[in-house]
Amino acid sequence: MASVLQQQLNNARQAVRAPTSAVPRGKPSLIFSPQEASDLDVRSIHELALKGFRELCELDGRFQPFLSTLFAAAATEIDRDAQTLEQNRKLDASLAAVLSLMADHFLLPAALEALEFLVRRFSVQQHNQEALMRAFLVYHETPEFVRLVQTMPLVGTMWVWLQPMQKSGAPMPRNTLVQRCVKDQAVLRFVGDAARLAAAAGECARLQVSFYQVLACEVLRAAPRIDEGLVELLLPHVRAGLSKGAGQELRLAAHVMLGHLAALTTLSTPVLSECAELAVKNAPPETAPDVLLLLAALCLHQPQLSPFPDKALKHLVKFDDVAGELAALVALRVQLQPLLAALLPPLAEAHPAVSSHAPSGTYEPLLIGVLQQVPIDAAVAQPMASAILSAALREEESDSARSASLARILRCLSRKQADAVDAAINALLADAGPASGAGGEGQGARAQRSAKLLPLLRAGLAGAASAPLPDNSTTLALAVDAASPQTRVLAIRELDRAITDAASSNAADIADDTFLTQALLRRLGDDDVEVASVTLGLSSISRLPPAALFDALVKLIHKSSAVMVSPPGTLGVDKSDRKQARGLVRKAIKVLEAQFSPSTRPAYCDRAASLLLEFLLPSAAAGKVPATALRVASGLQHPFLLGLKQVVEAETALKPATLTGEQRTVSACRIVSALAQQLSSDAAGRDAAAQLLEGCRSQAQLVVVLAVLHACAADLSGAGASVATALLPSLLTACQRHDAQPALPADGLFNAAGGMLPTEALLTAADSDLPQALAAVQRAALLAAVQALPATTAATLQSDGRAFQRLAAMQPAEAFEQHLDAMLGKLAPLQPAMQFLAAAFGGVPLHRTAAATSLQVRSLQLLERHLDAAAKQPAAKKAATAAALAVVLPHLLAALSSLAVEVRSAALDLLAPGRPAVTVAAKAPAGEDGSSLSGVHFAQLLAALTDSQEAVRADPQAATALVADTFQAAAPLGDAVRDTPSKGKGRKKPTEQTAVGPLALAPDAVAAVGEFLACRLAHLHMSQDAAAARTVLRALQGWHTPGARLLAALPLLKQLAPSSASAPEPFFDILAVGQDNAASPSGDQALVQDAALAAPHAASASAIAQVLDGITSFSFSDLATRQMAAQHTGPGAQRQALSCDLLSLYTVEAVTQAQHAGSTNGGSHSSGAVKGLLDPFVSVGWGLGHGLPGTQPERLTARRLATPQLHAALSFSDQRRMFLGLLWGSMADTDEEARSAAREAIKALPLKLRYIQAMLEDLADFAEPQQLEAPRTAKKRGRGAAAPAVTIVAQIPNNIALDAAVAALELLEWKRVADDRSTLVALLCRCLWALAGAITAASKVAASEAAAAAAAAADSDSEGASTPGLDSDAVEVPAPESPARIGSLSYALRICLSVLHGIAAPPSPAVAAPDSMDVEASPNVGAAVEWAAEGAGLEAEASWDVAAVVAAARVAPDTDARRHALRLLADLAHYQPAAALEHVMEVIKLAGDAVATHSDEVSSAVATEALLAVLPAWLAAGGAPAEG
Repeated sequence: MASVLQQQLNNARQAVRAPTSAVPRGKPSLIFSPQEASDLDVRSIHELALKGFRELCELDGRFQPFLSTLFAAAATEIDRDAQTLEQNRKLDASLAAVLSLMADHFLLPAALEALEFLVRRFSVQQHNQEALMRAFLVYHETPEFVRLVQTMPLVGTMWVWLQPMQKSGAPMPRNTLVQRCVKDQAVLRFVGDAARLAAAAGECARLQVSFYQVLACEVLRAAPRIDEGLVELLLPHVRAGLSKGAGQELRLAAHVMLGHLAALTTLSTPVLSECAELAVKNAPPETAPDVLLLLAALCLHQPQLSPFPDKALKHLVKFDDVAGELAALVALRVQLQPLLAALLPPLAEAHPAVSSHAPSGTYEPLLIGVLQQVPIDAAVAQPMASAILSAALREEESDSARSASLARILRCLSRKQADAVDAAINALLADAGPASGAGGEGQGARAQRSAKLLPLLRAGLAGAASAPLPDNSTTLALAVDAASPQTRVLAIRELDRAITDAASSNAADIADDTFLTQALLRRLGDDDVEVASVTLGLSSISRLPPAALFDALVKLIHKSSAVMVSPPGTLGVDKSDRKQARGLVRKAIKVLEAQFSPSTRPAYCDRAASLLLEFLLPSAAAGKVPATALRVASGLQHPFLLGLKQVVEAETALKPATLTGEQRTVSACRIVSALAQQLSSDAAGRDAAAQLLEGCRSQAQLVVVLAVLHACAADLSGAGASVATALLPSLLTACQRHDAQPALPADGLFNAAGGMLPTEALLTAADSDLPQALAAVQRAALLAAVQALPATTAATLQSDGRAFQRLAAMQPAEAFEQHLDAMLGKLAPLQPAMQFLAAAFGGVPLHRTAAATSLQVRSLQLLERHLDAAAKQPAAKKAATAAALAVVLPHLLAALSSLAVEVRSAALDLLAPGRPAVTVAAKAPAGEDGSSLSGVHFAQLLAALTDSQEAVRADPQAATALVADTFQAAAPLGDAVRDTPSKGKGRKKPTEQTAVGPLALAPDAVAAVGEFLACRLAHLHMSQDAAAARTVLRALQGWHTPGARLLAALPLLKQLAPSSASAPEPFFDILAVGQDNAASPSGDQALVQDAALAAPHAASASAIAQVLDGITSFSFSDLATRQMAAQHTGPGAQRQALSCDLLSLYTVEAVTQAQHAGSTNGGSHSSGAVKGLLDPFVSVGWGLGHGLPGTQPERLTARRLATPQLHAALSFSDQRRMFLGLLWGSMADTDEEARSAAREAIKALPLKLRYIQAMLEDLADFAEPQQLEAPRTAKKRGRGAAAPAVTIVAQIPNNIALDAAVAALELLEWKRVADDRSTLVALLCRCLWALAGAITAASKVAASEAAAAAAAAADSDSEGASTPGLDSDAVEVPAPESPARIGSLSYALRICLSVLHGIAAPPSPAVAAPDSMDVEASPNVGAAVEWAAEGAGLEAEASWDVAAVVAAARVAPDTDARRHALRLLADLAHYQPAAALEHVMEVIKLAGDAVATHSDEVSSAVATEALLAVLPAWLAAGGAPAEG
């Protein structure tokens, strides 16, 4: 019996039956049908139930006792009708207990099996309905609950309204139960009582209580009005949840229901007070956050709860860290202001000095904690302040502890809301009544109140803006800015007292007060010396913010020092003023020493040193200030000032009042010497001095520069070179700030014999005219630094010409000639010096100014002078001169192309024939590798340029154009030019007949100059070489083939590429747009646009793009035909390496710049740079190029560059070329790594339909117009016309069109599309026609081939039988190609239908789109794609061709293709019944045939789906069901 029963149970579960729609006949059952239950006896049911109940016992031990009672074997014999009333009462209690326990496990099969026995044996569905509903009503939305209700007799019970559920078998939605509770509150009361009983018993409390809580809240929201009866119904449950000992679930439910009641209706004040008291009184300490959240909700929605009930208040203060919990609620954005308004004022007014309720003995910690941690509004602060003041008025004078507590609370409140406290004070004083004359009662009452409140206000508002002065004459805020200095002094002293008193008790209470800080800082800058002096002496000044205090001291010192050193006769300044100013400066310096010592605040050491340096040099006007500054500076531990410790004692002994000029000079020299010695002995001192030079004022800079001058000139400790190297850049910066400043004559200012120490004349001049004296000292120090530079610094100066440029640009020019000569003298041999000068005259300045032009002209003149001087030296010097002149030739060409006519003229003068340097260079031999130019060719070039000097002077572009045109004219000569000997017997002298181009150069000279410039191009990659590099590139436009120009420019490009990734130097700006803006008639415009300067990355990319585009018509094939250098392994290897290097230069910015340049020039074609980039992508597969291009490394490099960013930078035509090249490479490339790189690139790139539209059109073009038979007449009116029979025209597309279409369709299957896919519907339907026709034609060919093969086989058999010795197996019959062709066409048809299915009926958004491309492994992945334009195709009904789909279904050669066609027809019938109706008969026929002929379940299901989708449209149009 057990096995049969178990089999029946399994069958019932597998069937997954829904509840029946009516109560059938038979025995009631939860898991069997009534008929099946009738066939089972009680013992069988008990055996099944016992098995399930044991599973429940394993889950919950509380079931264990019922094994021996309700589920014992003897229970099968129990008969309720035969038992006594008491026995049945005990049985009902036991049943109620076990049902309550089952509530948590109702949906488990084990629980249903146990319940089955209770239903059969004890009839719980009849006798224990209340227990059943109490336990399982929570599952009212489940089929299991419906089955339970269907077993219950409901007539005459409160559940009679569930009879519709019994009949329909449909679960009851939550909204139905809610509406029932709104109409019949007894149901809601039943659920509430069930929850309370469950919570009391501790069984399934969370489930039942949560259900009741949610149901009650939904009932409150759904009720049209919340009447008193509903409130009274819920309040007992709320009180039960808030009572002492209530469980956690019941308490939280009470909180939620009470919050909903408060939000949706108005509760009476007694009810609110009772609930608030219960919630606070009975809450465990750990539930404080929940209680406070409930109270916040009550106060927010029920204003009558304010003020907070006193009983609740006493219990609330028992919670730990109420302030912290409130702050946490604020962080959660809970609105707490209504709660604070109800809580804080009564708490402040009623709190005793000592309380038994508060944990700490008083309410003060709670109040201050809330004020410090929780933001409060003015609307809360003012009532609280009024409560504090009212409590103070009622206070007895003897209760000092309470008064002090109130004062502390008021002080904390004032810091949060000072205006609200002031308003409360004014309101309280005004409430004393109107004045009735001078001695009226109102005036007396106000005076009495003021007198009583004065101690509280002075203690509570100490240091606050509204605090009264001791004489109660005014407030502190008014007094601190009063007109009278005496009042201001009184106010700041009161401030100091308040700060000191507060600091003794609670330092943090006042340390950061804005009013105190601003008041003290204003008084530090007071115009009255006494006020400022008193402020400096306050102890509270140390509590000011360090940054603000330091700035205030600096301003005070500078303002007072200006008065101190003012010359006699200054208006408004007398002797006493200067004396007071000296005292104030000394006092401020002492405060600086005390507050900013190195041990406490080392961050201010540099700023303090810069300030003290201004006062180190002694003077009669400064009095004792220098001595004080020297003493403080020596203790700063500043690296530059450490040497001052040795001179402090000597300087302290001096008497400033009797200081003579000689004593002053000796003192100054002593200080300068000590500082210079520190520079010479300590690298940290040099670094510190460099920082001081760049940021200190003129007075301090004078001291630092004097020390640098002495250290470099005297070469102290042999460290003059080190000092010069470290401080030369800073000296240049300092001198540049005083550019064009006239300087005093250097005579008599320095003691040359003493190492350029200052003289009395210099010190006197510094007192009278500091700017001129400082300029003289700076120039002297700069010259000494240049002269002290070591020879090793020449390399640094050569690589960075900015030092020379800054020096050469300083004005007046004649003042720095000696400096320039000294700097050039450090650069030996001659060639580095020439390159150093070339950086100045050959570079185009970012903005053309008179100073820049003067710099270039002066550089050319210096070059001319040094070259001529070297040319007159022995042979070695002459050779160096020739080599140097050749090296700087590109820069000279750039100078000849300068916008400034002065620069071009100076360059022409330097290159004029007859100059010693030019004469020497004309005799120099040529280098073997083209690195130098022979003297003959050099002389020819210079002579030709000199002959064209008028054009060069008139036009900045003339020189470059002449050279470029000459190269262009020599181009037809080809390689013969390079084969002409440049020296020896084979060399011919240039003749008029062999002259080439506008420069009339001999062909061998043209070749030599081109080779030389191409060789020099690779060296022009520094920022100072930018103009020369651009000039050479422009000049080489007509030189040789594009591949040769590429080879010449590639080293330069490789130098640029790393810099383009970081912030580029001005090189890129100049190279990108420097010369393009040169054609200005006035020549005054800036050479670089502001946009390029603001975006250096774009400028660098533009530089690379322009260099690439400068090599016009570049292609990889040109590189391949170029003869490579012998040292490489072979032409192919070199070409591969060069092409990969070139591809690595392509960046998004460079391609964007190149595309922009192409569009601005009005051309629709790609630039040369982009064409070069696309070469590795194009392929022969779809007519885009010449096969899979390049080698594997080239293709791999190019495909890894195909990022979305680079793709977005291209034009649409270039984007399509790249995408299709990648698509072809992903399928046709023989290298797996390159194929994988193409696939990864396709995954990342966006797919646009226009990329592949042409590929589909090539296939669709094979679709001929359909030949249609005469339409058949409809049988009934109103039905759609019958579908015309379609005759498919057979035509087979070529392999290229089919392969391209398959690739496009596969791409549409697995990749998201950004466009509207519905635009492809018409095109895809044409593809269906083409494929249907092709399959028809291929099938005919296959049939013919099969017949021919059969005939051939028959002939072979007959011949083999009649011919002795002939083996029939040896006869080779060619295999027919049509089956394979049909397979390819079937695959194309299948994925075309799949794509159309995705457009017609896209999957749910929950279906994830595939994120990988693996067409070979899984070609049909389109069914799971989440299309980007979901359902877009359904709106374009006119574009759908149902006839094409029908034709595809009819000719589909395999099951899979037919299944896709039928699924698509089902989609169209569902979404577009009108379109499907035209072909309804044929669709029904196809679907019916599929159902009848296909044995697999999937095909049958799809065919059935198509039938079910089409039949409603057929019937709606009047068709007969029998026909369908």
